[in-house]
Amino acid sequence: MICVELNKFCGILRNLGSVGVDFSDFSFLLCLGAVFLGLLLVLMMVVWCFLACRRQSMCFEKVVYTEISWFDEAEHSSGAIGARLTTDTVAVRSLVGDALALLVQNIAKVVAALVIAFKSNGELALLILVLFPLMGISGYI
Repeated sequence: MICVELNKFCGILRNLGSVGVDFSDFSFLLCLGAVFLGLLLVLMMVVWCFLACRRQSMCFEKVVYTEISWFDEAEHSSGAIGARLTTDTVAVRSLVGDALALLVQNIAKVVAALVIAFKSNGELALLILVLFPLMGISGYI
């Protein structure tokens, strides 16, 4: 039973090469995807820079207006505060910037894969729809 299903699956994969699809549409989609990926990365870096600058300026303003006696403790020394600002900024970047960019990128990939699959072959579209849960599980790992 499993061998029969595997043979069907392999037959679908073998037939994908002989579909006879015009790849000029796909090259246009590939170029469009490359442009939007570059735009996405640039915009995410700009958002992260604004967020990091805003966070650092808010923390600096808070430190400037604190009482002098607060700095007498070892955990509130200038070195500890500077190190905390740096590590917190990197943590915020990894939480906001990288995760959000990855989410937008994956959604765009899913939409593009479905468009290409439905345009070229219905069997390919069904194959991609079957593999989506596996891609989702691999995203959580």
